Amino acid sequence: MKKHLGLIIFLFAYFAYVLFSYRSFGITWDEQAVYERGKMLYQHLVDPNRPTDPNLLIRKSDNDVWPTYNNTYAMTLYAFNKDKSYDIYHLENLIFASSIFVFAYMFLYKKYRNTWVAVLGPLFIVMSPRFFGDLPANPKDMPFTVFYFISTALIYLTHSFKNVLWRVLTLGILFGLAQTTRSLGFTLYILLFVYDFLKKDKKTGLLKFIASESLLIFMVFVTSNMVVLLTWPYIASNYFKNFIDVLNVSKQFPWMRTIFFLGRNYHSTELTPFYIPIWFLVSIPVFIIAGTIASLLMVKRFIKNEIFLLSVGALVLNMAMYFVMKPIVYDGVRHFLFLIPFFSILTAIFVIEISKPGFERIKKAVYVFVILNCFLVVVAQVKLFPYTYIYFNEFVGGVKGASKYFEIDYWNASFKENIEWLKENELIEGKEYSIYTCSTSLSILNYFTNEMTVVHKASEADYAVCLTRGNEYKKIPGKIINVVTRDSVPLNYAIKVDKSQ
Repeated sequence: MKKHLGLIIFLFAYFAYVLFSYRSFGITWDEQAVYERGKMLYQHLVDPNRPTDPNLLIRKSDNDVWPTYNNTYAMTLYAFNKDKSYDIYHLENLIFASSIFVFAYMFLYKKYRNTWVAVLGPLFIVMSPRFFGDLPANPKDMPFTVFYFISTALIYLTHSFKNVLWRVLTLGILFGLAQTTRSLGFTLYILLFVYDFLKKDKKTGLLKFIASESLLIFMVFVTSNMVVLLTWPYIASNYFKNFIDVLNVSKQFPWMRTIFFLGRNYHSTELTPFYIPIWFLVSIPVFIIAGTIASLLMVKRFIKNEIFLLSVGALVLNMAMYFVMKPIVYDGVRHFLFLIPFFSILTAIFVIEISKPGFERIKKAVYVFVILNCFLVVVAQVKLFPYTYIYFNEFVGGVKGASKYFEIDYWNASFKENIEWLKENELIEGKEYSIYTCSTSLSILNYFTNEMTVVHKASEADYAVCLTRGNEYKKIPGKIINVVTRDSVPLNYAIKVDKSQ
């Protein structure tokens, strides 16, 4: 127990935070649809006598992308939450996410054999609000981040397995979970090949390595595809045709709307290829950006460090895929959320390595800078809670400065606070009200009482509740009666509609 005391203390603090906070988070845009699909998959797999819902098998149009999602994760959440309580869903998400902290610790512990050094891995991931803030209510991107990170760590952790079949089984299951959650999971096979090539015995010839590694990857692929076929009705119904369809959808996602970026509105197809790099620069804490750059500048020192190689490999490979394939992206770093933990790990490696002899001149300055910036990040997270995912760093002046140039609350989580305010301060119990929401998300309806009815025209509503995205709230006649803000930045408006106009 003492051997891993750093991890134990970290997990104790994390689960204390979970128990304190899990009821605080708002329901995000896609949650209702994600969990409903999880319920469908559960019924499909558990009750063979029940007809399969066609929504799992058939795409009704090019814009109907739901069958191209695998719902295994959501199905698992539903299996332990049949009452479909969103507070319990958020609790389950937070508990599941703890696995990335364990593997971040194991990643570093195997290399450095020091519990206090290894705990920097999970600690720096917590210091990445863009990821940490998505843990409770993002059942799409968060699970992929966890599966992808654990899969990458296992490439290293299983390399020493004497029984190759155990390595095949372990990697096959995790690769399968990753690639069913997002098509970018297939890049794990490239990471596996490159890592094993760099770590191969010098006595092993190239042809012999290629032959044995190809067999290993083939067995891992077969195992991972068993996971796919068992849990993904759309793929299982027509493997080759629908597999290609899933890849095509992931490359050119049919999201054709405007995106507020660098102070102006762009169509999703017109974004600069530097959209994601710029978002990384403004939404990742400064000390993590600096630590990542510093570790890359010290590449000669770290070239034999397995964790460094895998982390850099994941970043370079996936960013290369982004620039080459030019996929439709939106909502900031959301689609590349899975790369953020690797920035944190590279920073941890840098901080660990400069503690060794030879860096006396700079290490104290680095320690002070990291501690001070971590303090600022914690203050920002407390200030933004429970909307931690909207964090911006000091480069753009935090959320207040970034609001002039970037999207802020794209997840809709702030609707909860405003609807609850309406119920407590405006709506009279027993009286019926019509509400316009400025949103197509069905998740919002979970906050409605029986006396509240959603309407699709603002002119028919008694009240409107609107997020800032798209500035639709400005077109609604009436009086703004409450504003949800963080860091003085409006996130959501409650409006008493003037029906006379």
